[in-house]
Amino acid sequence: MKDDLVLRRRVVFCLLFVGAAISAWDKMIFAFSGVSIMRDFNLTHTQFGLAASAFFWLYSVAGIAVGLLANRYSSRNILFSMTALWALSQVATALVPSFAGLVVSRIAIGAAMGPTTAMTQHAAFKWYPVDRRMVPSGLLHVGLYAGMISAALALPVFISTHGWRTAYLLLAVVSALWAIGWLVLGKDGDTSQRAAKLGADPLGRPESVGKYRNLLMNRTFIGMTLIGFFSYLPGGLMLSWMPTYYQKALGFSAPQAGVFIMLGIVAIMAMTMPFNIFSQTLVKKGITFRVAAVLLPVSASTIGGLLLLLMSMHDWPSGLKVVTLITSGVCANVIPSFGLVVCGSIAPTHKRGALLATHVALVTSAGFVAPLLASFFIARAGGSIGPGIENTLVMIGSLTIVAGLVSLWLVDPDKTRRGLDARSGSPVSAGLTNVT
Repeated sequence: MKDDLVLRRRVVFCLLFVGAAISAWDKMIFAFSGVSIMRDFNLTHTQFGLAASAFFWLYSVAGIAVGLLANRYSSRNILFSMTALWALSQVATALVPSFAGLVVSRIAIGAAMGPTTAMTQHAAFKWYPVDRRMVPSGLLHVGLYAGMISAALALPVFISTHGWRTAYLLLAVVSALWAIGWLVLGKDGDTSQRAAKLGADPLGRPESVGKYRNLLMNRTFIGMTLIGFFSYLPGGLMLSWMPTYYQKALGFSAPQAGVFIMLGIVAIMAMTMPFNIFSQTLVKKGITFRVAAVLLPVSASTIGGLLLLLMSMHDWPSGLKVVTLITSGVCANVIPSFGLVVCGSIAPTHKRGALLATHVALVTSAGFVAPLLASFFIARAGGSIGPGIENTLVMIGSLTIVAGLVSLWLVDPDKTRRGLDARSGSPVSAGLTNVT
């Protein structure tokens, strides 16, 4: 029985890993199609920023809505439905005849993909106890980064050869194939019942704990969401303006821009697993969860913000700017998986899906803000993309530093759990460091 459960867990996790990679292609294709789309539809910089941000108009709303459904319905069925919907939306994008149609299709894709990260992590968390989630959470982010790397390598060449519309159609086919595979092989886990059979006991969380108001308004959720939001802003630029910035401001070709983005993602991926393994090892050795899963990643994101301040050096060589952006991105992207692990640790199982979805929705709403913020700074720079993007990055860096310091003060998972238990009238839950 134990061997069967382990095998099933591995199959499910591999599917989730591949799904994360595919979702990265779906998110990045618009950025690499940017120059072609602006040319084909004769778009201004403001219109392109609007179309880029349209992806996020319903992204957060859909994420929260589906998160609430996850409390009642199977993660397997939810992920299948979402993937089928975004495959159809990709087809619609490939066929749009006008700017208005492009915006509408971007909204549809965003709504379909909004819940993806939270639902993928929630589905994985059902197979792992709390103190063993940092590594699988990190691996799923590696899957996302692997998808970004392959997209950065393949999409610029494919789009320049076959066109951006054909690229969207191909992605629709790939997404549909994954959905079919998931429907056949995917399965929900149940940590509370299966963990003991798999050799570990989950963290005991009273099911009565956690009115949504208390879960959403506690210091830990607010702090992790705050730093997550500002750390995501550069990612919002990468999915919209950065390939254009590399080409039109720094003078690189489209394939070179793809290589730079790929190198950044490779560096992020190379950092993710060692960092997450190190953190999980610290917890196993008795280091507090707050130090291992909060202090370290939040500090890294704050350092990423400090590096972005260097983009104020507008006369720096292009190569040095690229290195600065890559290094900052590595530091900032430590936080996403830890935000999910920490927020998931304070919620009872039957409300975790909604809480994770709300966290992701609020964090990724930065993807709506970032392209519009860049458009504003570009307009202030007289339409010059270089100074406009660089001023945007300096602003983001400043805000990230402040958010990091505030989050270090706010986030305290153990204190939050004790407070939630006290409000519910339930006994105080065991701390994470006591989990075996």
